[in-house]
Amino acid sequence: MRTAIPGRSQGFLLALLVLGSLVACSRRGSDSAPVTAAPQAVSSASANLTTSDSEQSLRLTSPRPGQALKSPLTVTGAAPGSWFFEATFPVTLSDGNGTVLARAPARAKGTWMTSNYVGFTATLVFATPTTAEGELLLQNDNPSGEAGKSRYVRVPVSFAAPANGQAAH
Repeated sequence: MRTAIPGRSQGFLLALLVLGSLVACSRRGSDSAPVTAAPQAVSSASANLTTSDSEQSLRLTSPRPGQALKSPLTVTGAAPGSWFFEATFPVTLSDGNGTVLARAPARAKGTWMTSNYVGFTATLVFATPTTAEGELLLQNDNPSGEAGKSRYVRVPVSFAAPANGQAAH
């Protein structure tokens, strides 16, 4: 003899399955184990980068350490998919006084909804800075605003002398 589940119970079971699926998907993001793919670019250990955590959270290909920067600056590398939201994360260039020279989104070059590394590129256009040195800041896009989910990489940079030969101050 076959027992039928009343309609109300079927609806409850369906809702429970959907809820369980949503919870499972939401836990896949930043809590997943780090990807161990071999780096092909500068890591935080070799580039004198300051990171928000001890993991190799971002692989920066360009600019290279010690490279004198000029506008337009193309920033490339790879970041874990959890750094992206809607396929972007913010990149900011500041001078030595902390004045923001440029902001632009780093855009994913592939599928970003993954725990794997995803290539990115950003282009920053900026005026000649008044200081010889500055900082490139790459931040994960953290729509939750929760401080515990914030990740960043700070890269000390130097700027190329202007074409007219005048050095930055």
